[in-house]
Amino acid sequence: MSMKGKAARKGSPYVAEERLMKVIHSQVAEIADVRTGLNVLVEILNHMTMYGSIKRNTVVAYRECVQEEKYATYLKKRGYIRSRLGVYYPGKKLRELETIPGSCLSTENELLMIGDFLKNDYFGLVDGLNLQNVVPYARIANAYYLTALETGEMPGMWEFDVRTRMMELYELTHRRPRMKTVKHLRDLCEVGVLFTEDERFYGNERILREFSLLMD
Repeated sequence: MSMKGKAARKGSPYVAEERLMKVIHSQVAEIADVRTGLNVLVEILNHMTMYGSIKRNTVVAYRECVQEEKYATYLKKRGYIRSRLGVYYPGKKLRELETIPGSCLSTENELLMIGDFLKNDYFGLVDGLNLQNVVPYARIANAYYLTALETGEMPGMWEFDVRTRMMELYELTHRRPRMKTVKHLRDLCEVGVLFTEDERFYGNERILREFSLLMD
């Protein structure tokens, strides 16, 4: 991302987007499309828990692309792995998870790990690893909860209202397909970020309360 793009991250609505993710990270981590986007990170850590270490050149060759080493670098930055003489070993955060030697990460541990990434390094995932799967979920949720925060109530919003609000917030010029928005809204409802009634979408009181505190 260019310096101009990075600077834009400091302004609204990106600040709100990042802060909202700190509230909804554990729920967003349960969405299948988001987890799919993080498969490479999970695969590296699964190898680590099964075999105890992984050679640097194995990480590169495994995906047949030198660029894939960025995933190991990211995990190192986040404290899940450490390196010595070209070999990666479990880091402090991975050791703190209740893993069974010789086994893959449990679903619970995968969710904890993904939630940690989303909560503490959201834009590191989006910009650094190009994890675009999570962006529409974050922006749609942000469009709803910023509206709720600004109006001081929990509005019932039609899909069109949410989509229009998101386009206004992020200054999007292309019309987003309705079915994509509906799909993302339904996924957010399935994990409890939103809920739907009579085809309108509503928020969660706890989420709005915690989001409000972070935005003060």
